Amino acid sequence: RRQQEAKDMQAALSQAEKELSGKHPLIQALTRENIQYSRDLQGITTKIENYTEQKNKVETKAGEIDNDFKSAEKKISLAGLSPALGKILREQRRNLAIQDQSTLQSETIENETALTSLEQFKIEDKQKQLNDIDAGLQEIMEQQVDHKLPVEQRMMIQAELRVLLNSQKELLNKLAMTYTTYLRTLGDFDFARQQMLSQANKFATYLDENLLWVKSSDPVSISYIAGLFHSAKWLLSPLNWIAVIKDTLKVTIHNPFFILIGILILVLLLLGKKRAKQHLTAISVKVEKIYTDNFNYTLQALAYTLMLILPIPLFSYYLGWLLSSNIHVADFTRAIGKGLQSTAIPLLILQFFYRLFADEGIARKHFQWQKNNVSLLRKQIAWARFFVVPTVFIISSTAASKASMHSDNLGRLALIIGMIVLAVFGGRLLNPNRGLLQSYINSNPESWVTKLRYIWYPAVICIPVVIIGFAVAGYYLSALELEQKLIITLRLIFLTIIIHALVFRWLTLVNRQLAIKNARQKRKAAELTEKQPAPGGEDPVLPVDEQLIDIPKINAQTIKLLNVFIGFTLVIGFGMIWKNILPAFSFLDRIELWQHLVNVDNQESYQPVTLTNLMLAGLYIFIAVVSVRNFSGVMELLVFRRLSIEAGGRYAVNQLAKYILVAIGFISVANELGGSWSQVQWLVAALSVGLGFGLQEIFANLVSGIILLFERPIRVGDTVTIGNVSGKVSRIQMRATTLIDWDAKELIVPNKTFITSQLVNWTLTDTVTRVVIPISIAYGSDIELALKVMIDTVRSTPLILAEPAPSVMIDGFGESSLNFSIRIFVSELSNRLPATHDLHIRLEKALRENKIEIPYPQRDIHVRSVMHNFDLSSLSPEKSPG
Repeated sequence: RRQQEAKDMQAALSQAEKELSGKHPLIQALTRENIQYSRDLQGITTKIENYTEQKNKVETKAGEIDNDFKSAEKKISLAGLSPALGKILREQRRNLAIQDQSTLQSETIENETALTSLEQFKIEDKQKQLNDIDAGLQEIMEQQVDHKLPVEQRMMIQAELRVLLNSQKELLNKLAMTYTTYLRTLGDFDFARQQMLSQANKFATYLDENLLWVKSSDPVSISYIAGLFHSAKWLLSPLNWIAVIKDTLKVTIHNPFFILIGILILVLLLLGKKRAKQHLTAISVKVEKIYTDNFNYTLQALAYTLMLILPIPLFSYYLGWLLSSNIHVADFTRAIGKGLQSTAIPLLILQFFYRLFADEGIARKHFQWQKNNVSLLRKQIAWARFFVVPTVFIISSTAASKASMHSDNLGRLALIIGMIVLAVFGGRLLNPNRGLLQSYINSNPESWVTKLRYIWYPAVICIPVVIIGFAVAGYYLSALELEQKLIITLRLIFLTIIIHALVFRWLTLVNRQLAIKNARQKRKAAELTEKQPAPGGEDPVLPVDEQLIDIPKINAQTIKLLNVFIGFTLVIGFGMIWKNILPAFSFLDRIELWQHLVNVDNQESYQPVTLTNLMLAGLYIFIAVVSVRNFSGVMELLVFRRLSIEAGGRYAVNQLAKYILVAIGFISVANELGGSWSQVQWLVAALSVGLGFGLQEIFANLVSGIILLFERPIRVGDTVTIGNVSGKVSRIQMRATTLIDWDAKELIVPNKTFITSQLVNWTLTDTVTRVVIPISIAYGSDIELALKVMIDTVRSTPLILAEPAPSVMIDGFGESSLNFSIRIFVSELSNRLPATHDLHIRLEKALRENKIEIPYPQRDIHVRSVMHNFDLSSLSPEKSPG
């Protein structure tokens, strides 16, 4: 019925479009708008019906999951877990869609909601324009309809426009209501979907907690041997393999395009093998030389190694995919196809590591691993691959067969053989006396790895043995799931080892660059030392060690962060791999430590802080501490070595980043332990007032330190004068800044002083400074000659800059001399005193050679009165007797 109504409406709209020809353009445009609104209304109505139908299906699915959940709980509580019930529950667990399309559906609903809200806003805006139809119609007639038309025609146009505008207003009202209904439907569908996912998650968690301990087959006994014989006949039957050959030919004939593509890719890979070997040989020669070695060569070598081993696994997967995806082939053929598909990945991984650990392979040439370890790994992989690949093939093939008895018999035997191989493989590799850790254990007898070797080594061997016990006891499906998780775990471990080796090699190459940079810095420092002027320079020299990059420290910090990152990657990976197998850790969420008040949707409720939250808080603290302590080394390797950033800039970035990391860590820990702003805001306010009075100066210095790092009026290495204190900045810390003065004393200056006091930074933007030297000559001297002598002397002084040009000026007339001032510029602050000293010596010599006198101060005495009875003749020399 709805489809017929939609067809009728579509036909009516199409007919209306056809009748538009010959009408006024304004009527045509308005009619088309109404037609489009009608189609939008029809489309939104269809969407509402679709989402309503989907919501009903989701609600039905949620009801089915809830009923299955309750039924499973009831059956398990009453009758326990039998093999038959276990198979049913496993099938339900396999078909339980928890997160298959959850993310995609969420994004679709969000996008649809946003687009609908935008369209609704446009409709509301259009509705406002049609509030007064008469006024709008009058405006249209005045502006858009030709006044020269006859009155009757204008009246007809106006009447049609009024009808169209009224229809449009009605359509907009319906459309607005429909959009509102559509948004509500989207919300209802999303809520129903979230409810279904929540119920499915609960059911999945419950099944994961119980299915591990459900028997799926009978324990191994005498009857098992008979079943194993029948399954072996099924696998080795010539008739079955003849059917496989026929089905393969049939698939090849019916899929020529896919076969052609597969053959083309295979031929290209086979042709590229020779070239890949040549490139690997060339790269091996280059990495042996220090000056030609490059990290990109390692990545290229990995790619070429992958190219060498790719053809066979790719052929296996492609053929298996063609056989297993065809519905017209026999059951045995489909099972063989699944086996070939499953075999491709382990074959690829084993062949890749086999070549990786070759005598001239990447592990020896690029990673510089010990020869004994590489040989041991290659030797063990060499024999293990001939067992692992067939067992994976048999397990997957029997599991894909419709006859479950083959999986219980032959598949179980393959699983047992595979786990025996894995136990022997792990035992030989990790043997404390002859394995990979032999040298480490001998050189570190006090490490926990050495002390606990009699615990972890048996555990490595016992894990596959435990899986074998599960399979023998009848828990074959549980054992199979454990085996799959264990294999994925081993792949993750090998992958992290390769990543660790790649990062370590990159670090080694970077160390060479940093060592070269340090050598250049030392050479520069030596040149500066050789160019030191005469003693008495004003510029204190920072220690050379503070200007060099601390390579050992950077290495230690980077390796520590790398190890922490690898450790967390493994922990997170193990958690994701084993989360369905180890739900027992959920008991941590049930250990309640305390409760805290939270506000959700304006409703206050108490939420518990569990042992899990406490452990996560501890984890955040550990991450924050490690990050803060090692951040500078990582930044030096990743960022600063590529940029020309001076020491002050590096220091500022590192300090600010440390403050940010501490703040993030504090917020994360507080969030896990139940802290929220609503709970601590009054405490923070009270503490702020108290600390504002009690620790006013300390907080002022802390804030000033942050301002110094952001605004950077001073930097590490700048020469500054603050009050009567001068020196070179060596460190800027949270509370105070350290200066080294002219006497090589370290002065601790509070940061607040630099912000609130007048500051002179001698080297902020330019190190060139001016020196004013006063000098006087006697009255009566030749002024022009004196000026020439002084100018020539200044220009001949080595430490004085030619640009800006020096100058000599007469300052004025003194009591006993003509006063001059010599203004000179020097390139460094350390050159001020040496330049002044040298210039004084040269001026004295030049003026003396040109007989220009530097006068002594003169005093004239005027006698205004003499005593009346004073005999002046007594002051004359006595005359000798005649």
